[in-house]
Amino acid sequence: MTKCLISCGANIAGPFGEPLETLKIVLEELRIRKLEVIGKSNLYSSLAFPNPQEPKYLNRCLEIKVDFRADDVLTLLKQIEVKMGRREGTRWGSRSCDLDLLSFANQISPSSEVFNFWYKMPLEEQIIAKPNILLLPHPRLQDRAFVLKPLMEFAAEWTHPVLNASVTEMYHALSKEDQDSVKLI
Repeated sequence: MTKCLISCGANIAGPFGEPLETLKIVLEELRIRKLEVIGKSNLYSSLAFPNPQEPKYLNRCLEIKVDFRADDVLTLLKQIEVKMGRREGTRWGSRSCDLDLLSFANQISPSSEVFNFWYKMPLEEQIIAKPNILLLPHPRLQDRAFVLKPLMEFAAEWTHPVLNASVTEMYHALSKEDQDSVKLI
């Protein structure tokens, strides 16, 4: 069995209701697909990015155990997003469900070079460019307080395999403003 870290978020209603109901159903959908939840954060509220005028997000992180390959886990997460009402739209726009595979057994995929290309990409390009391959670890997790704060509940010492920094260290490297923008529900 392989351990994975996942972030979950929603900021608009979907076919199963408001974001809170959606994130509850996501847990059941993971179980149905044999993605065993072994760690779960509380729920947090965070500002939408890049447009803080959009509805606030509800976020949480999970640790799961799987008996699948990383690509298969991503496919299952995308299936759940679609069932929860996710539609392709504006990059980083509002959504009824957003599930990101943050880490898969500390694997670096497809390579350190490709990871670094996306990791070092300027923000204005990130908003437009979208990778067409699975990148592991998630190349933006170190920038996102809405991911790091929930992860600190059960994976504070998890160490990024490229940056060699723990979740706690990455969180404390963020600005106080970013840290304070994520509120426990």
